[in-house]
Amino acid sequence: MIIGAWLSGAEGCDSFELWLTQTLLKDFGKDAAGLLSIAFYELKPPETDKPGSGDACVVTVKPSPKPRFLVEEGQERFYIRTGNATNQLKMSEFLDYCKQRWPDGAAIGSA
Repeated sequence: MIIGAWLSGAEGCDSFELWLTQTLLKDFGKDAAGLLSIAFYELKPPETDKPGSGDACVVTVKPSPKPRFLVEEGQERFYIRTGNATNQLKMSEFLDYCKQRWPDGAAIGSA
Protein backbone atom coordinates (compact mmCIF):
# COMPACT_ATOMS: atom_id res chain seq x y z
CA MET A 1 0.00 0.00 0.00
CA ILE A 2 1.46 3.35 -0.96
CA ILE A 3 0.89 5.91 1.78
CA GLY A 4 2.25 8.95 0.03
CA ALA A 5 4.92 11.59 0.21
CA TRP A 6 3.66 12.96 3.54
CA LEU A 7 5.22 9.93 5.23
CA SER A 8 8.69 10.64 3.90
CA GLY A 9 11.43 10.58 6.47
CA ALA A 10 11.86 8.81 9.78
CA GLU A 11 9.54 11.10 11.75
CA GLY A 12 6.60 10.60 9.37
CA CYS A 13 7.05 6.83 9.29
CA ASP A 14 7.46 6.68 13.06
CA SER A 15 4.26 8.63 13.69
CA PHE A 16 2.33 6.59 11.16
CA GLU A 17 3.59 3.28 12.58
CA LEU A 18 2.56 4.34 16.09
CA TRP A 19 -0.93 5.35 14.88
CA LEU A 20 -1.34 2.17 12.81
CA THR A 21 -0.18 -0.13 15.61
CA GLN A 22 -2.47 1.52 18.16
CA THR A 23 -5.41 1.33 15.76
CA LEU A 24 -4.86 -2.35 14.96
CA LEU A 25 -4.38 -3.34 18.60
CA LYS A 26 -7.49 -1.38 19.62
CA ASP A 27 -9.51 -3.18 16.96
CA PHE A 28 -8.07 -6.69 17.34
CA GLY A 29 -6.82 -6.78 20.94
CA LYS A 30 -3.45 -6.10 22.51
CA ASP A 31 -2.68 -9.82 22.45
CA ALA A 32 -2.49 -9.53 18.65
CA ALA A 33 0.74 -7.50 18.89
CA GLY A 34 2.94 -10.55 18.31
CA LEU A 35 1.10 -11.29 15.07
CA LEU A 36 1.89 -7.92 13.46
CA SER A 37 4.98 -6.77 11.63
CA ILE A 38 5.23 -3.31 10.06
CA ALA A 39 8.02 -2.31 7.71
CA PHE A 40 8.68 0.75 5.55
CA TYR A 41 10.45 0.79 2.22
CA GLU A 42 11.71 3.91 0.54
CA LEU A 43 10.63 4.08 -3.08
CA LYS A 44 12.53 5.88 -5.74
CA PRO A 45 10.69 9.16 -6.28
CA PRO A 46 9.02 9.18 -9.69
CA GLU A 47 8.90 12.16 -11.98
CA THR A 48 7.21 15.14 -10.35
CA ASP A 49 4.14 14.92 -12.60
CA LYS A 50 3.43 11.28 -11.59
CA PRO A 51 1.88 10.21 -8.27
CA GLY A 52 3.32 7.51 -6.06
CA SER A 53 6.44 9.01 -4.57
CA GLY A 54 7.16 8.42 -0.91
CA ASP A 55 7.37 5.39 1.29
CA ALA A 56 5.59 2.06 1.13
CA CYS A 57 4.24 0.61 4.35
CA VAL A 58 3.97 -3.17 4.40
CA VAL A 59 1.91 -4.80 7.16
CA THR A 60 2.45 -8.53 7.59
CA VAL A 61 0.04 -10.42 9.81
CA LYS A 62 0.66 -13.98 11.01
CA PRO A 63 -2.34 -16.31 11.29
CA SER A 64 -4.14 -15.95 14.60
CA PRO A 65 -4.52 -18.94 16.92
CA LYS A 66 -8.10 -17.79 17.57
CA PRO A 67 -10.88 -15.92 15.76
CA ARG A 68 -10.55 -12.12 15.61
CA PHE A 69 -13.70 -10.04 15.31
CA LEU A 70 -14.25 -6.57 13.91
CA VAL A 71 -16.82 -4.35 15.60
CA GLU A 72 -18.91 -2.37 13.14
CA GLU A 73 -21.93 -0.35 14.23
CA GLY A 74 -21.86 -2.08 17.62
CA GLN A 75 -21.96 -5.56 16.05
CA GLU A 76 -19.14 -8.11 16.05
CA ARG A 77 -18.43 -9.33 12.53
CA PHE A 78 -16.08 -11.99 11.25
CA TYR A 79 -14.30 -11.67 7.91
CA ILE A 80 -11.98 -13.96 5.97
CA ARG A 81 -9.75 -13.39 2.98
CA THR A 82 -10.45 -15.57 -0.03
CA GLY A 83 -7.96 -14.82 -2.76
CA ASN A 84 -7.96 -11.06 -3.18
CA ALA A 85 -11.43 -10.59 -1.67
CA THR A 86 -12.68 -10.02 1.86
CA ASN A 87 -15.87 -11.84 2.82
CA GLN A 88 -18.04 -11.60 5.91
CA LEU A 89 -19.22 -14.96 7.21
CA LYS A 90 -22.71 -15.70 8.49
CA MET A 91 -22.85 -17.46 11.88
CA SER A 92 -23.42 -20.88 10.26
CA GLU A 93 -20.47 -20.31 7.93
CA PHE A 94 -18.34 -19.09 10.85
CA LEU A 95 -18.91 -22.28 12.82
CA ASP A 96 -17.92 -24.45 9.84
CA TYR A 97 -14.91 -22.23 9.16
CA CYS A 98 -13.72 -22.57 12.79
CA LYS A 99 -13.92 -26.36 12.60
CA GLN A 100 -11.80 -26.31 9.45
CA ARG A 101 -9.36 -23.52 10.43
CA TRP A 102 -8.79 -24.70 14.02
CA PRO A 103 -9.50 -28.46 13.97
CA ASP A 104 -8.06 -28.87 17.48
CA GLY A 105 -10.06 -25.89 18.73
CA ALA A 106 -9.18 -22.22 18.80
CA ALA A 107 -6.78 -21.01 21.47
CA ILE A 108 -8.72 -19.36 24.24
CA GLY A 109 -6.98 -16.58 26.12
CA SER A 110 -7.90 -14.96 29.39
CA ALA A 111 -9.88 -11.74 29.25
